[in-house]
Amino acid sequence: NCTRNRLDNTIVMATHAHNYRPRYSHEETNPLNPANQPIRSWLSVIGNCLCGAVTAVGPMLCASRRRGAVSAGSIALLALALINFIAPRIYETSGHIGSHKVARRESLGLYRDIAGRRWADLRDKARETRRQSNPPADPSSFAVAKDFYEKYKREFYCPNEKLVGGSAGGNSAGGSAWFICNPQGMPGAYKARPTKKRKGGLMGFRNAKQGCLIYTSKRTSTLGFETALMNSFRGSDKCDIHVFAPGEITDASRNNANMQSNINFHNWGFKGSTVQTNPGSGQFKTFRESVKELGHTDRDIDLFVMDCVGCEWDVIKDLLPPVSGLSSTAEADGVGDIMQIVMNLYEKPANANDLFQAMKLNNYAIFHKEEPAPTENQFGFSFIKLAPGFWEGAD
Repeated sequence: NCTRNRLDNTIVMATHAHNYRPRYSHEETNPLNPANQPIRSWLSVIGNCLCGAVTAVGPMLCASRRRGAVSAGSIALLALALINFIAPRIYETSGHIGSHKVARRESLGLYRDIAGRRWADLRDKARETRRQSNPPADPSSFAVAKDFYEKYKREFYCPNEKLVGGSAGGNSAGGSAWFICNPQGMPGAYKARPTKKRKGGLMGFRNAKQGCLIYTSKRTSTLGFETALMNSFRGSDKCDIHVFAPGEITDASRNNANMQSNINFHNWGFKGSTVQTNPGSGQFKTFRESVKELGHTDRDIDLFVMDCVGCEWDVIKDLLPPVSGLSSTAEADGVGDIMQIVMNLYEKPANANDLFQAMKLNNYAIFHKEEPAPTENQFGFSFIKLAPGFWEGAD
């Protein structure tokens, strides 16, 4: 009886159900019916594209019913990736990034630990100083040399500027002490310099295996500066220092310097290539002759110290590439760049302005300037070479 009753109830329910229309027809529930397709927003379209791209990585991602959440998450990840890729390049170009790439590039490798914001401040100040500076009148119009050189201002405030070789006197201390821009950074600077084009338009090299190179031209018999400079270097990187002195080096200085295997002596001084006779007693050679004889062709010189009592006006023409206004005799082929030029200037010849103009055209900045003692007529100037991009907008 129980079985009979259940069967009768089932027949009755089926009969009643047959009399009613289903809630949804097969056509209404068919997912292939265009009328049943949801409205596709741009977010869902992008989400579908991203899902398709990552199907091979995560096939279950697109099967999720929460495709909107997946789309938003994928877009957020893509945006973060783009920001991470593009933002550093934008900020690096403007100099506002925290990395050190801008300083390393524009200082030609000398500074590898200065944040972008600080370097941008140094650059902006140098550009503003240069924009406001005007070359002075003819040197002959100044009664004293001091008034003439006063017109040339310090442009670049060198971080970690050091007086090497003494505690006072600087460039005017008889060649035994000089102000140098970041001497600790010189030994490794050559590794960070970008390649540059050599003759024929080919990309050359920066002598990465030959290291740091320094020239000093002496008028004294002491080597206190060279020894102090070598002692200031840190780590395993050192610089090869070549000392040019037409006179004799004292035995005491030589013995002290011999403890430093990187100091080399040469018993000649420098003269300009247009000078036919020796400017004084002793042996003299041109800068290019010296570079070729020592096997330093195409090598960059990290520091050139020159104190030769008047010869600087002729020798400087051989250090720089030909530029207008200086009548340079230097040949670009075979002579590398000089990163810092530190020298004493004597008197005020008629072409004094040409020297400063040539330094400017070759992207040098004055980073130190020293007034002479009351009884002297020499003026200490220190120049640093910077990348052309450092000066964009300065003129």
